Amino acid sequence: MYRFLKLAGLAGCAAAVGLGTYLFAIQATGNFAEVVPGTLYRSNQPTALQVADYAERYGIKTIVNLRGSSEDATWYKNEVAAARSLNIKHI
Repeated sequence: MYRFLKLAGLAGCAAAVGLGTYLFAIQATGNFAEVVPGTLYRSNQPTALQVADYAERYGIKTIVNLRGSSEDATWYKNEVAAARSLNIKHI
């Protein structure tokens, strides 16, 4: 029984490390991915630098913000300002 519990604990730890690594990678890469090749992309909340990078590398012309308008939030102001400075439509 002790051996089984030890193996189960090790398997649980390995799974937790794997999940943690995966979640860290998503945050570190901006969770950016192609949905429709050359047409539609998705990401988590991009920084102003990421918006500029995506616009240059992928020709982004429109940002659709699914979080809604948060005009008092810093992240929202930065996103709108970055889009405006790059002539990207922000919805």
